[in-house]
Amino acid sequence: MKKTYLAMAVAAASIVAQPTLAQDYQMEAGLSYTSISPDIGSSDSVMGLDFRYNLETVSTEGKPLAEAEFLGRNGGVNISYSDQDKADASYITLGGDYWHEDMYFAATYVNADEGGDKENIIAVKAGYMVDESLRLHVGLANQGYIAGARYENDETTIAVGGKLLHDLGGQYINLEGEFQYNTDYKYANAKADYYFANELSAGFGVTKTGLYDKVEFDVNAKYFVMPNVSGELAYTMNSGGGDGDNAINFRVAARF
Repeated sequence: MKKTYLAMAVAAASIVAQPTLAQDYQMEAGLSYTSISPDIGSSDSVMGLDFRYNLETVSTEGKPLAEAEFLGRNGGVNISYSDQDKADASYITLGGDYWHEDMYFAATYVNADEGGDKENIIAVKAGYMVDESLRLHVGLANQGYIAGARYENDETTIAVGGKLLHDLGGQYINLEGEFQYNTDYKYANAKADYYFANELSAGFGVTKTGLYDKVEFDVNAKYFVMPNVSGELAYTMNSGGGDGDNAINFRVAARF
């Protein structure tokens, strides 16, 4: 199975984090590149662009820079585009999220064109902060869909999940997970990130897709070389269903 794109994750873990001055921002733009090496078939690559505009200025003072929006409960809108070369696949994603006190709402629209197979996916999510560090959510999507697998059905997909960002006394740990149910398959993912400093994090994740009995593992790192400039690096491998692939993803981003 050819992968379409990787979760933007990661950055120079070999770089030792140096203290940086806090710098608030309202926008972020990113450029990503993914190199894919499948067990079967030829290699491929994905180029991606993404942009987010926050409704209010995001404060970064005393916070992990990658989690400033979550800690500040900042809503916004975002758009991304990715193009996979040899697979002749492209994706346009539009999204937005909004906070009202402890309540969280989000919506996403994906226009997927995978070699002529076109799909439009709409997903919504609602969450609630049960305390200052834990958010739980439920979600719905208008159909079942697995990116890159050329698979879809007309059955509604239900999701439940959560995010915990815990302060360990100057350092943070982030735990996230989600389970999706569709009549044809079940999907589950979990990830953990450790913030050695506000500028530097490293983590790992695992994803299980029941449709093709696929299991995917990734390791990642992210580093802010400046308060408004970051680099990310991730390595992903998956196996099962008769084939597998490995991928390396790079992303650089700037905040304004």
